[in-house]
Amino acid sequence: MTARRLLLVRHGETDYNREGRCQGHLDVPLNETGRAQARSIAARLATRDLVHCSSSDLERARSTAEMIVGQRDLTIELSPDLREAHLGVLQSHLYSDFGTILGEDAEYLTRPGVRSKPPGGESPLDLRRRARRFVSQLGETEKGLPPGEILLVGHGLLLRALLTVLLGLPTEAAFAFRFRNCALTVVDWRPGGRSQLVTFNDRAHLPR
Repeated sequence: MTARRLLLVRHGETDYNREGRCQGHLDVPLNETGRAQARSIAARLATRDLVHCSSSDLERARSTAEMIVGQRDLTIELSPDLREAHLGVLQSHLYSDFGTILGEDAEYLTRPGVRSKPPGGESPLDLRRRARRFVSQLGETEKGLPPGEILLVGHGLLLRALLTVLLGLPTEAAFAFRFRNCALTVVDWRPGGRSQLVTFNDRAHLPR
């Protein structure tokens, strides 16, 4: 079975990222560093043969995708399934304040598990269900595409769930991955077959 190459990219930096503040489903734009990061990966991927792009519909991911796609004759498919995990009551708050905000629910932080979730938020299992739904839809889209690569732009927690689905790993394996802003991860994807992680978190194009 011929593999389809997938390029996975987390959005560029936002002020919330820099401040250590939780974003989740909040629609926070890129800051100047994030825009520079997006331009850097756009330059790196400028000669790649992209035949499809799917992105989260949140602005920080959508803007990153738009910069990478650039002048290509390519429509960006916006998917709510590629949104970041909804983090409930933690959204908009500093990570350092989570214990105070959660109070009696602070076990979410000290004993994380695949079913753990903050009040009003999603668990890793919930996120995996979204990722599986997206991959199923992408499989149908892929059948009608010409040879070439697929760009997927999303968020840190979502992308690690997506990676476990693509590679056939268990839900808890997601905790081992951390996606950096505008780093490049490459997967040779064989729908229904054995996929391969080719590159993870390659930041050679980003300023040190």
